[in-house]
Amino acid sequence: MSLKTIKATVGKECANIPSDVATVQYLLNCVPVSQGGPTKELVIDGFAGVVTTEAINRFQEFHFGSSDSVVKPPPSSGQTFDKLKSYDPLPNSSPIVLPNSDSRAIKFTDPDSRAIKFSDADSRAIKFSDANSRAIKFSGPATGKGEK
Repeated sequence: MSLKTIKATVGKECANIPSDVATVQYLLNCVPVSQGGPTKELVIDGFAGVVTTEAINRFQEFHFGSSDSVVKPPPSSGQTFDKLKSYDPLPNSSPIVLPNSDSRAIKFTDPDSRAIKFSDADSRAIKFSDANSRAIKFSGPATGKGEK
């Protein structure tokens, strides 16, 4: 029995708790390409971006013939997660833990509807940028509407 688990869904439009995402990224990296694993090793960063979501999709398509690009925690139909754990070469090792994994994840969407995700770790000033490394500035209450 594997010690690794996830608390919430990981993937497209999911909760994506960083420690859960890191666990799924690690497990996906354990899967050989010939058996539906990622074509390029995933960076274990706790961010469920396009590359991670595509890797989930590839794995599900290979094993189940279809994909919703979501890894659900057991017992709520954790079929994908259970299959991923079967590839873990170190099932009794400690779960994946990211620094500041207890920080609150906040997700905003910029005016072009691209998701921008960062963790606040209770600091008052947070620098972040979009996928193209352009600075995003928010003013006033956190409404989710950014200004470039």
